[in-house]
Parts: sequence; C-alpha cells; structure tokens
Amino acid sequence: MTGPVEAVKTALVDAYWQPEGRARRSEYWWFTAFTLVAYALLVVIGAWIGPPLIAGLVAVAVSIPHVTCTIRRLHDIGRSGAWYFILFVPFIGGLLLLPMLLKDSGPDNEYGPSEKYGVPAPTPQWLSLAAPSEVPTSTDERRTEASAG
Repeated sequence: MTGPVEAVKTALVDAYWQPEGRARRSEYWWFTAFTLVAYALLVVIGAWIGPPLIAGLVAVAVSIPHVTCTIRRLHDIGRSGAWYFILFVPFIGGLLLLPMLLKDSGPDNEYGPSEKYGVPAPTPQWLSLAAPSEVPTSTDERRTEASAG
C-alpha cells in the first residue's frame, strides 16, 4: 500500500506528465485527499489575504498530475484512459467514473504488471497447447523452434 507522502511524491514529481503505467487505489486516493486539503487551505488563506489567485494557480498546477494519476488508476483496473472523458457527461459522468476508481487493482494487464500481486501472473496451464516441458521459455527458443520445425 502506498503511503500519503509517497503518493504525493509520485504524482507531483515522478509521474507529473506520465499517464502510462498504473496507480493503485491508495496512490490515487491519497493524492486526491492531498489536493482537496491543499486547495481548501489555499482558498481560506486567499480569502483572508485578498483575491484567491494563489488557489487558482495551485488548482491549475495540480490539475495535470491529477488527470494523469486518474488515467493511471483506470489502467490499474484494465480500463483505457479514454474513460476519463466520461467526466464531461453532465450530471452522471462522475457517478459513472466513481465505481471504477473505487474498484480493486486487477492482475497484470496491457498497462503493466500489478504491484499488488508482486510478481507477474503465470500463464494458466490450460492456455498452453504444449506439455509443460515443451513450452519455450524465451523468444529466442521460440524462434529456434520455429526455424527448426
């Protein structure tokens, strides 16, 4: 599980512009909580000081990593980042996206290996056409077998 400091560091420093890869639930929700609290504090401070210019600038600066973190969260459950655009559907877009963001991490998928399970998921035996001892383990062995056979 990703802690709050690591989640904020990942979103703001390590993966600011990167929608590739996966973000577990903990990373996404810790970063979302951080952005909401930071923005609320800046709005309150801005109301005391004067125009809420600082809060507006922070909102703009944090919107990019929040979009990329949301896209990585969708990747974690095996969905395309294009599902993010469902937010633009009036009234129900957020309600349709919320269950996806709450869903538990899926196994390895086309967006990368799952950090939750630690190791890549093994290929089920029934998917293999050959006996276990005959299954090539590397691409080079497959090429050798294809050219020899």
